[in-house]
Amino acid sequence: MTAVLWTLINPLQYLFVILWTVGWILIALLTRLITGNTHLPLAMARRAWAPPILWVCGSRVQISGLERLASGQSYFFAVNHQSMVDVPLLYAALPVPLLFVLKDELGKIPIFGTFVRAMGMVLIKRQAKRQAVQELLSSGARLPATHCLVAFPEGTRSDGEVVLPFKPGVFVPALDAQLPVVPVALEGPARQLRRGSLRLRPGRLRLSIGDPIVTQGLERSDRRQLAQETEDAVRRLWQEQRTASG
Repeated sequence: MTAVLWTLINPLQYLFVILWTVGWILIALLTRLITGNTHLPLAMARRAWAPPILWVCGSRVQISGLERLASGQSYFFAVNHQSMVDVPLLYAALPVPLLFVLKDELGKIPIFGTFVRAMGMVLIKRQAKRQAVQELLSSGARLPATHCLVAFPEGTRSDGEVVLPFKPGVFVPALDAQLPVVPVALEGPARQLRRGSLRLRPGRLRLSIGDPIVTQGLERSDRRQLAQETEDAVRRLWQEQRTASG
């Protein structure tokens, strides 16, 4: 009976998510056009768009480590990737303007692609490696003041049972801009919405923020060491989350 009930509820959830997202994208684009900057549109994503998305998905959010972030500081957040729920979770949890490093295919989605380009998101082509590298190299230099970059260094979504190896090239913008790298671990999104599935279920989402890793004085040649250090930190946070959840 429960499975039948959720089969009926899920389409309504997706309908709300689509309509809510399209509506706020249009408002954000209009705001971007009027104000000439992305501060207010990104604040809308954080305060107006994301919380209702999590609510309608039945997400119970638990956040730890916010005290490790300094006000007015730009960061490079390195996050393990489990589900499409990760994006609203990060927007709602992190009290800063967020710009994501995304696959180029996402920039081709009608309306959504217009939004990510207008906000200055970083779109990379996974097959065209040289072009992807150039896009990453320039992203740190054009990052607006107080904005933060978010990247999923695994390069794809996991099944939630493991943290995949981090790709060193993703960290080049942090090194070029000398941004502190913040390890962020997510636990729970994969159970709420598994990769390749439309079966959405309520669940507890845990987001843990680690100590920022200083990049001052580091160069591009240090990217492998930085990637490994960040991966180890994310994995420790993730293991702590799983232990706490029992």
